Amino acid sequence: MQSATDDSGTEATPKDLWELFGATYLTPGRDGAVALASWTTDRTPDGEHRFVRTLRTDDHEVAGDHGGTGNGPVSAFTHAPAGAGIEVGILDFVQHPTGRGRGSPATAYVECLVGGQRRWGRARTPPC
Repeated sequence: MQSATDDSGTEATPKDLWELFGATYLTPGRDGAVALASWTTDRTPDGEHRFVRTLRTDDHEVAGDHGGTGNGPVSAFTHAPAGAGIEVGILDFVQHPTGRGRGSPATAYVECLVGGQRRWGRARTPPC
C-alpha cells in the first residue's frame, strides 16, 4: 500500500484499499496457475481433522483425494500439499468474525512458508 500511494502521490480511498487487497491476496488464489476449486473438512474416527481439496489447473479441475490430516483444520490444510512434494509451514494465523452472533462468517489471514518462500493468504468462511 505504501508504495502504491507513494507512486501516485494521493491518499488511498477505501475502494483503492479494497482493490489493492483483492489484487494482492484474493485474485492469485482464484486466477493463478493452480487454484483451490473446492474443499471440505471433517474429523476422522480417531478425532484427527481431515482436509480434502479439489484443485483447478489449466482450466480443469483435478478431483480426488488430495488431502491431509492434523490436530486441527489448519494443520490438516498444511499437510495436504505434502502429497505433491510441497512443504508448507504456518508462520502466523489470525481469524476474526465479520458479523455478529453465533455462526457468523469469519475471515482468516495466514503467513506461511510454501516450498521455502514466504506467502500470505486470506480466506472467508460462509455463515453457519
